[in-house]
Amino acid sequence: MMNNKVKLINIVSIACRAGKVISGEFVIEKALSSKNNIKLILLANDVADATKAKYEKMATNSKVLFR
Repeated sequence: MMNNKVKLINIVSIACRAGKVISGEFVIEKALSSKNNIKLILLANDVADATKAKYEKMATNSKVLFR
């Protein structure tokens, strides 16, 4: 039986293989500002509070899940 962490890793791996994953601060900012269809933003545990707040503010009008 898979735990939630393993399931999340599997889902992200499938999305990567499908070419649906972007990474990098500037790429994410550009995608958010251009109203691309972003569903999920994964942030590192040690991300700065200011960075997290910036992404949350940019995505206020969209349905983006932060993890």
